[in-house]
Formats: sequence, C-alpha cells, structure tokens
Amino acid sequence: MTKGFSLLEVIISITLLALMMMYVVSLVDNSAKTKESISSEDRNILQVETMFQRLELDLSQIYTPLYFTTEKKKTREESLNEEDDPDNKSFNATAQYPKETVESFLIPNIDGPNRNTLIFLTNTNRRKKENVKESQYAWVKYEVKDSTSTDEPRQAAYELHRSTLTENLYRDQNDWDKIKPQTLLTNIKEMTFSYWDKDKKRFVDRIQEQSTDGNLIRLVQVKLIWVDHNEITHQYVRTFRPLWPNFDTAKDFEAKKAALKAPPPAEAAETTNSSAN
Repeated sequence: MTKGFSLLEVIISITLLALMMMYVVSLVDNSAKTKESISSEDRNILQVETMFQRLELDLSQIYTPLYFTTEKKKTREESLNEEDDPDNKSFNATAQYPKETVESFLIPNIDGPNRNTLIFLTNTNRRKKENVKESQYAWVKYEVKDSTSTDEPRQAAYELHRSTLTENLYRDQNDWDKIKPQTLLTNIKEMTFSYWDKDKKRFVDRIQEQSTDGNLIRLVQVKLIWVDHNEITHQYVRTFRPLWPNFDTAKDFEAKKAALKAPPPAEAAETTNSSAN
C-alpha cells in the first residue's frame, strides 16, 4: 500500500505555487508599467525631436536672393530723380519686401522682432490640393506664446506655434492674426533664437544686430528648456544653417562688373600687338 502526500506537504506545495504565481503576476505587471512609462517618455522626446526636424527643414531651405547676389545701392542721381518724381520709382518697397538686388530680385524681410519669434520665407511648401494657387514658397512664423492647451496638465507656461502663409506671398503686409497656428511643442519653460555674427564671432539676439550681414541668416542657435510629463527639466542647444554656400556676394558682383567692362580676348590681343609695334 502506497502512502500519499501528507497534509503538511500539500500545504507547503500550495504555498510555494501561490508565491510563484504572485511573482509571475508581479513580473508581468511591472513589465506592462515599464513599457507604458517608456512609451510615454519616448512620445515626449519624439515630440521635441519632431519640432527640431521641422525647424531644421524650414531654416535649411530659407530663401533670399542675398545668398547669391548683392543688394542694390541707389546712386545719388537715382535718389534725386525719385524725389522729383515719386510716381516714377523703379521699385516700391513694402514691409515684406523692403529692398531689391542689383538684378531686381525682391529681397524678403527676415524678421526676428524679439528673441522668441522668427519670420522668414522658405521654399519647403508642398501643395496639398491640386490646382491651388500655391508654389514651393511660403512665409513661416515661429513664435513662443503662452500655453492655451486645456487637454492635459501643464508642466510649463509656454508652447511653440508654427504659422504658414502659402498664398498671395507678395502682399504688402502679412496678417498673422488671421492664420490658425500649428502647435509644435508644449510645456516650454524658455525658448530663444539667436543669430551668428561673423564679425563679432558670437551669437546676437536680433538679426538686425549683425554687423555686416544685415537681413541675412548664416547660423541660428536655438536654446530650449522643456519639461516632460514627469516634471523633469531638459535643456537643449541646437544650431541650424541654410544650405546656401557662404561667399562674399559683393566681391563677386564687383568681379562680374570688371569682367563685363574688360575688352574681349581678341580685341585685347590686337591692342597688345598694336602697342608692341
């Protein structure tokens, strides 16, 4: 006759099984919570990186003819003629296009009215509908404003808005108040734009503070202080530059003028031969 398990052995077995089940349930629960936490953190970080990628794309494709030609300087005679006959101006300046180049290209106004705002013309626009009056160009405005979001608790007071104007780009003045902005990032403590001054060898707070480039961007520095959903503060410093080559357009224009004034090679050779004879 075989003996079965004693009551004590059964109790010990059930207790061990219960402990093992508790361990498995705890392990699964912790794994699920960790996955949820990491996914949430990844979504937050992805939002920041997506914002930087959007900003980099717009700034890399910024458009102004000053990257390949030079600004037109009026002669004294032209200024006097315009004063005598204001209706006979060859170029009428507007807030959006205050100047022109020597080849009569309009120069769009790149504006940074404060450290939290940047407005420029870019060629990253893509038409979403067929046969609409749009091109690849668009006015873009980045602005840090007070947060208006009520969907989720706020960890910081500001958010970044991106507004675009894709039609009637040559209007005298852009009315940004009528444009519904896109919110790129929330929970911002601080975000500022600064611009590289090649003469001062440092970043300045406003575009107009540059020594020689004036209404032109060579390098933009973005400083961001952002708070995630766990109320952890993150600091970022990123720099962005246009894809245009960097060269002295004024010097290039003077060389072009000198080349146009020079006699053709055959004529110059005849002049040399005549001088030799």
